[in-house]
Amino acid sequence: MKKYLYLIAAGLVVVFSSCGNKFNIGEKLAQMLGEEDTTAVAGPVEAKEEVKGEADAEEDQWTEDAVVKRVKEIYARVNEELSKQEISFKALDDEFCSKDYKELFSKAVKAEEGRKFDDLCFIEYQPFDQGLRAPIQVSDIRPKLLTGDQAEVTFNLSEENSEEKFPLGFVLYLEDGKWMVHDFITDIENHTGIWDYMQKYVDTHK
Repeated sequence: MKKYLYLIAAGLVVVFSSCGNKFNIGEKLAQMLGEEDTTAVAGPVEAKEEVKGEADAEEDQWTEDAVVKRVKEIYARVNEELSKQEISFKALDDEFCSKDYKELFSKAVKAEEGRKFDDLCFIEYQPFDQGLRAPIQVSDIRPKLLTGDQAEVTFNLSEENSEEKFPLGFVLYLEDGKWMVHDFITDIENHTGIWDYMQKYVDTHK
């Protein structure tokens, strides 16, 4: 098994995580909080106020085709990053995640400071690649436009030459004319995302 080097935060934090096994953040958080199950934490994603983008750039992005294109752009960049010897998942977060997501993620990572490695949850989480080996294949992309600046998209990830598929979804916010990932939906059926886990973790470890 291959090990990735993580470079995280303003001062980059180094951690190692095994690849090839899909990371189940729900199970990890349940262990840490001493609960039987956390998959029901999530409720409906809070819709932002419906506002049509005034800028031409935002109007150009307000199509399902633009959402599909964005997912393909993201994974082209993910595969590029995964091909490096030293992988910076922070670089992917900075490039593709919403401002609110990055703010909450920073709070979750800060809440983990001083804890044992086995008790870490978010600092080792791989939201884009889900622990899969590059090159990651993306298929069955299904976009859905929600409001003037919000969309959702689900798709399947797989490793090259593998028939096993892992479903993933994004909640996307339109920021500065670009679709940015506001949440990673890891449980498509229950619409459970990383946002809810991070918020619960931050609230629990104040």
